[in-house]
Amino acid sequence: MLRPQNNVNNHIGSPGDVIQASPSVHAARNRGGSDAPLPPPPSLQNNVALAGIPSLGAISNASPASVVTLSGNLSDTSQAEMAIDRILNASVDQRGARAIADSNSRPEFVAPVPRLARLLRDTHGKFMYVGDSASLSFVQSVRRMVVSAIGDCDFTNDPLRHQIIETTPPTSTLLPDMSPLVLDLEECKQLSRHYLLATTGLIDLFDIPTYFRHLDNWVVNQTRDNDVKSSIFYMVLAIGAQVSSPDGDQTLAEKYFNRGRHMAVMTFTDAPSLLTIQAYLCITMYMLGACRRNAAFMQFGIAVRAAFALGMHKSSTHALFDETEAGARRRIWKSVRVLDIFLSASLGRPPATSDLSMEKDKDVVDETAQGLTCTDPFSSKVLALCDIFERIIIDVYMKKAVSTRLADSISGQYRDWTSDLPESLQLANLDSSEDDPEKLSKVLAASYIISSYHWSIILLTRPFLTFQIIKDMSRSGQNLEMSDQVDQSSIKTYADACVDSSLRCLNIAQTLMRYSSLPHRLPFIINSVCNSALVLGAATFADQDKFLPLEDGLKQGIHILNHFAQWDPHAVRYAQIVTYLQDATAQYIRQRSQRSMESRRSNVTRLFGTVGQQGAGAEQTLAAEQTQTPGLTPSVSDIGINESVQDVNVDPSLYTRPGLMTDLYSLTNNNNQDVLPGLIEGGFYPQGQAGAGILPDGSSYPEDAYYFMDQDLSMFGFC
Repeated sequence: MLRPQNNVNNHIGSPGDVIQASPSVHAARNRGGSDAPLPPPPSLQNNVALAGIPSLGAISNASPASVVTLSGNLSDTSQAEMAIDRILNASVDQRGARAIADSNSRPEFVAPVPRLARLLRDTHGKFMYVGDSASLSFVQSVRRMVVSAIGDCDFTNDPLRHQIIETTPPTSTLLPDMSPLVLDLEECKQLSRHYLLATTGLIDLFDIPTYFRHLDNWVVNQTRDNDVKSSIFYMVLAIGAQVSSPDGDQTLAEKYFNRGRHMAVMTFTDAPSLLTIQAYLCITMYMLGACRRNAAFMQFGIAVRAAFALGMHKSSTHALFDETEAGARRRIWKSVRVLDIFLSASLGRPPATSDLSMEKDKDVVDETAQGLTCTDPFSSKVLALCDIFERIIIDVYMKKAVSTRLADSISGQYRDWTSDLPESLQLANLDSSEDDPEKLSKVLAASYIISSYHWSIILLTRPFLTFQIIKDMSRSGQNLEMSDQVDQSSIKTYADACVDSSLRCLNIAQTLMRYSSLPHRLPFIINSVCNSALVLGAATFADQDKFLPLEDGLKQGIHILNHFAQWDPHAVRYAQIVTYLQDATAQYIRQRSQRSMESRRSNVTRLFGTVGQQGAGAEQTLAAEQTQTPGLTPSVSDIGINESVQDVNVDPSLYTRPGLMTDLYSLTNNNNQDVLPGLIEGGFYPQGQAGAGILPDGSSYPEDAYYFMDQDLSMFGFC
């Protein structure tokens, strides 16, 4: 439980005078409501009792273990952050615990969601909450896997692991220069086209011909700043400049943004209107591209509440307006839903529109009866995908567990979603062979939605993958027959789906790299690439790299992130994280090879004896390149899952999965190491390329072959 300190003097003054209210984290009461006090973590118990960690702030005199006070000016120490994580995730959420307990009496399996909600510092040193679905929380889960597998490394000791990267321009606290601007009509049109390209398929706020007609009049108007629509025009120009700056300079974008936001605050905050929602959705999009997610999260709240005030969440109200305004209301509400779901899932925070789910069915019936259903199949699919996302966020991550029964139910929604995809979402049918800006708009819109589709599958199945990885890391005590039986279980299928969706998601992003006119800041694509790369890195520690191109996928993810890192600070940070993870997986593979070599060598020695160690053989060279691994045994408690797993040593030679994938394709690609071999749109193998898709007997690879068995993953209706 968090509460403000009573002795904190909160006031508003200069930026240096602002003091953050310091929350007190009470460890004496867990989330389930129990009054039993929680002891401090074993490794920190003596230090807390002696108040020996100054970075933890003041400690209550009543009980050394009862209250740990966090302060906004704490020094950044690993012990303090470990204490924060322990307090946030110390007790099992009662709903997740009850679901896990109930699974013992049912024929279904329940995979717990790793409880890794975190308080991370922003650039100002203040604590920001990120929930379990956030990529930064999953990074922490992967770090614990890495520690269990190889010990400490650069990935686990990342100095920025307790921070959330946010950028704040130095001019953000100053009043913008409101002197008249000299605008060029052609430049404004070009920036507007960049805006439309970057937001295509995500937010749909304007009727495009109407927008450009008003833009022509607005630019030539010398008193344009008196127009109530000026805020929106400036925000559109700001986003266009943000995503198109060739050298990453954001001076022009910030000039337009500061002016537009100032006008929005002065004009649209008193009375909600469609213009209010349009302006603040543009502000949200700009801040997402500027790597200011927490600011975007707050600004988005104004847009949501304005939409509620106008009744836009009730689809039946659209019938009260003429066709033009009803269409605008539908487009704007779709944009609200898309941004709400993205912010909620990427930051691990509750969605702002989730409480409307109980009325959706009734609204849809009412609207259908009046003949007012949306005629745009693309928008219908987007809204349906948002509903699936919302269910995953609420029923899985807010309840801290996912059962196979729930996953089966949600997979049925996926099959319905993919059964009648419109032509605009058929990526395989969109010609992306040429660098054509007009084609890019269609490809980018479809890529946004299909990438989000795969990201939603990753979120749904990630708890299964995490659980399966822990089982694989500690399974050597079981016999092969039992292992094969476990491999064919439904939890294994869902874990496979997580990896498969990650590979497909990276492939979609790689397809976009061929366009020279691709916008420079794409937070939706960057988020999907980061999540996918983390999944592939985690799967490596379950030895899935033996039969899946996980190493090539990591290289591909780093290549994509480095491309955007020229302009996007978040891409820089994600590329650093994934690079550290790639180094950790390489170290694990070397150590695994060494263990396997020593195991085989011992069998040979028993047959033929040994003459002793002679020369510097390959195995000695390999051993010299890697650090000594401590005697760590992986357990689910290390990953944040409170479920017992047998602690045994890992024997990689037991990891055989002949039924998972047909071993027909060589992963070697000498021509381009940054491209994931064997993948095109939809996850198929390519044909007609030298050295790719060729079987050992010289015949070509079947056109409809998947990395995974069709009968295993068809439940999601992969597209």
